[in-house]
Order: sequence, then C-alpha cells, then structure tokens
Amino acid sequence: MLSMSRKGNIFRGREDTPVLSFIKYILFLVLIAVCLFGCGRQGRKKASCIVVLEDCEDAVPDRKSAEADRGNDISFTLTLKNGCVITGTDYGEYDLAIKNGKAVLMLKDVRYSTIVRLYTTYECRTYFPNGGEGDPVRVSFSEQISNTLTEPFIREGYLQSGWNTKPDGSGEYIGFGSRCEEKELYAQWEKETEESDFAFICTEESAIVTGYHGQAVRCVLPDTLGGKTVRVIRQGAFANAEFTEFVCSDTVQTIEAGAFENSRVEAVTLFDNLLQISDESFRACPVRTLYLNARRAPVYAGSYFSAFPDKCERLFSRTGKKIVLFSGSSGRYGYDSQAIDKAFTEYDVVNMGTYAYTNARPQLDIIRRAMNAGDILIEAPEFDAAAQQFCESDELDRFFFSLTETDYKLITFLDLRTYTGVFDALNEYLYEHGRMEERDYSYLPAEYDDDGNRIDYPTYNEYGDYILKRPNSERDEMHRMIPADYTTDTITARRIKALDWQLAHFTEKGVTVLFTYTPRNRSSLTEKSTPERIRETETLLKQSLSVPVISHIEESLYSGIYFYEIDNHLSDEGVVLRTDRLIADLAEWLGSEDKNQ
Repeated sequence: MLSMSRKGNIFRGREDTPVLSFIKYILFLVLIAVCLFGCGRQGRKKASCIVVLEDCEDAVPDRKSAEADRGNDISFTLTLKNGCVITGTDYGEYDLAIKNGKAVLMLKDVRYSTIVRLYTTYECRTYFPNGGEGDPVRVSFSEQISNTLTEPFIREGYLQSGWNTKPDGSGEYIGFGSRCEEKELYAQWEKETEESDFAFICTEESAIVTGYHGQAVRCVLPDTLGGKTVRVIRQGAFANAEFTEFVCSDTVQTIEAGAFENSRVEAVTLFDNLLQISDESFRACPVRTLYLNARRAPVYAGSYFSAFPDKCERLFSRTGKKIVLFSGSSGRYGYDSQAIDKAFTEYDVVNMGTYAYTNARPQLDIIRRAMNAGDILIEAPEFDAAAQQFCESDELDRFFFSLTETDYKLITFLDLRTYTGVFDALNEYLYEHGRMEERDYSYLPAEYDDDGNRIDYPTYNEYGDYILKRPNSERDEMHRMIPADYTTDTITARRIKALDWQLAHFTEKGVTVLFTYTPRNRSSLTEKSTPERIRETETLLKQSLSVPVISHIEESLYSGIYFYEIDNHLSDEGVVLRTDRLIADLAEWLGSEDKNQ
C-alpha cells in the first residue's frame, strides 16, 4: 500500500499546547514591557523594537530574535526543509526572497515589538490510482527533489510498472523513483499474463517459474502463481520465447543463468530490489532497453554520483546553443563555468564532469542525446584513468548504475545492444547497493562535500561546478600516490582510435568537438613522462584524432600548490588559471574558424 512521508503533509502553523500558549503569553508581556520602556525614553534614546520568530520546524532562522530602531526593517535568513515553501506570515508588510538556497525574510517598517508566526506548506504532487485501490496520494515535491514515489498502488490482475503523465497511458512514462516535473501522475498498469501460460512449481514459501508457453508479444509476470509469491525465474524458463517485451514482478529475487536464452526480448522492466541476475540470464537476447524501477531507498543520494542526474537535468533543459564540458572529477573541480558563460554569451554552459573511473562511453551517449548542431563539446579525458576516459571498452560497470541511481530514466537512453556486461554490472551494483546505508532523495549533492560532510553553503552551482572553498596547498609536491602516465605506453593508438570513434557520433550530428587536456599536478607524473615522451604523446593525439586539439599538454601541468588534496582537483586559484587558459584557447579557435569561413 502507498504510505505518505511526513513531508507529504501540509504544514500551516500548529495548534499550541497549553504550556506553549502560557510561555508565549509571558514572552509577549516581556516584549510589551521592553517596548514601553523604550518608548518612554525617546527623549534620551531612539526607541527600539524586538521581533521574535515563533518556532517553526520547517524553516530554521539564523537567529531567534532581532532588535532594531523603530521604523527600520528587520531581516532573518531561514534554512528551509527540502520542498518547504513559506506561504506567508502574520506580520503586515514583508518581502520574501530566495538567495543561495535560503529564504530571506524582510519585515518592513517595524514599529513595535512582536512575535511573528511563519506559515509554511509543501509543494505537492498528486498520484492517482487510475483504476487501482485507494485514494489519490499527495506527496511533497520541489524542483530540487522531483523523484517519483516508489510505492505502488494495488489492482487485482494488474502490475504497476511505474507512472504516466496521462491517465490513458499516452503520456510520458516515468519509472518508480525517476525524476519528473509533472504535478499529477497516474499509475501505469500492465495486465498480467494469464497464469495458465506459465509452468511453475511451488514450495512452502514461494513460486518458481520453470517454463512459458504464451504467444503474446508481451509477457507480464504476476507477483503470485499458484497462490505463492514468485521469487525465482529458473534456467530455461523463457528460453526461445517469442515475446519482445518482458515486465518482471517486483517480488522476483533471482533470475538464473539461461532464463531467457535465445528469446526475442528487446525491452525489459526490472526493479532494483532484485538480488541476482547476470549476462547469462539473457544469453543471446537482443535486449535494447532496460527500464529499471526503484523499490529500494537510494544510497548514493547526496554524493557526487547523484550530481550526474542533476547535471543531466540542466543539459536537457537547455534548448539553445550549448558549451558542454566533459571530463571526470577534474571537470567538477576544474572550471569556472560562469566565467566561460560571460565570455561566450551566445552559449549556455553545462559542466558534465563527474567521475573518471567509470566507462565514459555511456555518459557520452546520454550527453549526445541532448546536443545538436551548433553546440560545442569540450572533451578533456583524464590520463590516470585512460582506459575508462578513452572509451576503450564497450563494457558497462557498476559505477554507471551508481551515477544513474537518483534518475534511472537515464538508463533508457542507451541502446544496450552496443554494450556488453550490462546485467553483470547491474548485479554487482545491486549487491553493493544492499550493503550500504539507506538515504532518501532529499539528500542533495550541493549540501555535501565529496567526503559526505554536510556543508552550510551550496557546494555546486547551477552550471555543475563543484564550488567547495578550496585553498591552495602549502607545498609543491605530489598529493596522492597515484601517478599519471603521459606517454604513448598508456595513451595508445588503440585508445585514441576508440575515443575518436565515440566523438565522431557527435560530429555526425553537427556538434563541434574540441579536445583539450585536463589539469594535472606536474609533480604527479610517472618517471618516464619526460618532456620528450610528453611531446610524443601530444603529436600522436594531434595526428590521430579527427577533432581539433586546442591546447598543449605543457599548459595543463601546474604547480602542486594549485591543487586541493588530489593531483587533478584544482584549488580556487587553480580554477581561475585553468579557466582563463580555456577561454583563451576557445576564443582563438573560434576566431580562426570565423576567418576561415
């Protein structure tokens, strides 16, 4: 059944207890006395007024009370719970603004001491059972937390596969836990395949699917067979099946190797409470699309992994020309995107740099969907993760699923026929997921640093830059014992060819792709990365890539002083140096292109 979190309630003040009313009464008398005392001394000193904010658990002020001369304004800065909105106060004239994620309340022309009450509510999304049991449910909603409810409704003979923006199913499909801006969503129902189409055995606790002889193009596995909960899909159960779409019940825990061997299934719907699955489960199957639904609480919310969906939201919302910055975490730490935005005003800037030690290929495939002719992609691979950053492999890994956890919808953007290791990676991800501490979607990456510490100011800006305050290092030396190799032993012709093939998909769409070098602590290179070997690497890249290389390796190597804890994470001053360099390189390239035209 659906359950409503506390945040789903509408808060507008609270009923006072007798004790609280008494306390407020005494406090009010004190305030009146203070006010009268101040007014009686006007001849000697201008009267002052004290304003106290009544306790409100949804909006916490920077100070409980404030004092000002009569006739002046008084302001409070309030930290709001995620999704909370201040709808008003019981004070007469006031201004309310949102700055840096906080609410600034300005009480105008304060003439007397008083207690001010805040009225708050939560923006809500309504979920309709759409033929299922129960009443519509309202749950808190905000632009920062737009993930959908993960609890399904119940409908006899049907399985809920997610949500839809239209009651007839003709709108946009949104999986459980994925992001959506719509304020009204309807249960999307899939009629369960008849029990007679399955062969199964029942134990005391559960049902095991052993065979299938249905003829429909779609198979929807019920959550019960023979009155028992379905837990296992056995080897060969759907071997050689003719259906092209399979919707799995969220009760299934194990899909054995060979379960779908040689079937024609192209689209698979699964839930993330699954415990065991592998590539062998779908051996010799043309699976193109995976719809993964959340039934577990997220564990990566608030981490840098969950920054990737945030960046994707900005990317897909921009309809004009874009400059997209792609790299690993050096990209998060390495750009002042606002400065780039000001330098190239006809473009919207999006910083997509997140994490280097996962295959960059699926990230680039997702990014490419949002890019069009006239856009610019700045590609800056990290050499210490060359295999992943140069798209050497077509194999997915568990970190890709970690990146998409707070918006599984992103997985549907991939054509899985072009990848290997999909379900092995999913299995590893689900295993690790089950070992981690649960969070909820209200954990936002902009509220934490990379170590999971809560920070009292935003750590990401709207562009996707990581803006944690980062001083210079005290010493010009290597910070972490992970050297980067800048030779052709690591940056091989094979790897360059793999990256060039991936970037060609962008240029085919009319996107301009420019290659540059990620920033690196010059003290953190391997011993064999001599100036001669570095020049050899740069020459090979320029000769082998079919896209322009707009910078030089030497210009990307900085003193260790300009890095923060890690040898490719720039300090605040380092960001300025690197951004100025990129702006100059990009302006020079664009200028040369204009001349050639």
